[in-house]
Amino acid sequence: MKLFRRISRFLITYLVVLSVSSCLYAESVTVAVANSSSYAVDRTIRFSKRCGMKAERVKSTNININKYDGLILPGGSDVSPSRYGQKTRNRHTYGCSGKLDDFQITLVRMFAAANKPILGICRGCQVINVAFGGTLKQHVGWRKGRIKINVLKNSRFYSKLGSTEKTYHHHHQALDKIGTGLIVTMTSHAGKTKIAEGIRHMSLPIIAVQWHPENTPKGTEIGKAFKEMCLKSKNQR
Repeated sequence: MKLFRRISRFLITYLVVLSVSSCLYAESVTVAVANSSSYAVDRTIRFSKRCGMKAERVKSTNININKYDGLILPGGSDVSPSRYGQKTRNRHTYGCSGKLDDFQITLVRMFAAANKPILGICRGCQVINVAFGGTLKQHVGWRKGRIKINVLKNSRFYSKLGSTEKTYHHHHQALDKIGTGLIVTMTSHAGKTKIAEGIRHMSLPIIAVQWHPENTPKGTEIGKAFKEMCLKSKNQR
C-alpha cells in the first residue's frame, strides 16, 4: 500500500511538472504583431497562439526590441505606391497610409538589423518586399477564397505542404520586382500573370506568404516553422 502511494505521488508530481513545462514552452516565444486593422491583428494574434507563441500588438517603433523574439506583419490595406517609386495610383488601390507604411517598414528594418525572425502575411509580404527595395503590381484582379499555389523546392515548406496546396487568399495586389536578397518560394497564376505567393530572404531569418495561413488548414505549418526560427534565433543570442 505504501509503495502504491509513493508511485501515485511520483506520477502526480511528474504530470504537474510536465504540465507546467508545457505551458512555459508554449509561451517561450514572444512575438510583436505590427499594428494594422484591429480585425487583422486580432486574427494574427489568435493564429500565433494556436502555433504556440505569445503575441503582442505593437503600435510604435519606440519599443524594447529585446523583449521580442520575432515580428509578424499581418494583412491589411494597400501600401502607398510612392513607397515603391510609382507616382500614379491605380483606381483599385485603397486604404493607403504613409504613416502605417513608414511604421511597418521601419519595424522590418529594425528586426532585420537585429537578425531577428520576421513573418509577413499578405500585406506583410508586400511590406517586406518594399522594405528591401522591391515593387508591387497595383492590381492583378481580386483574388479571394482558396487558390492552388505551387510550392517550389527551395521553400522550407516543400516537405510540409507538398508541391501544390490550396491556400486562402484575399488580395488584389502582388509582388513585382523582388527586393534585394529575397527569392520567390511559392507561385500561382492569375490568368497569364505569374504571382509570387511566398518569399524568403537568402541570409536573414525572414519568410513571407501572399496568402493567409491563419485561414488555411495547413497554415499552422507556417506558424510552427516561424516559432522554430524564433527559438533558434533566441538560443543563438
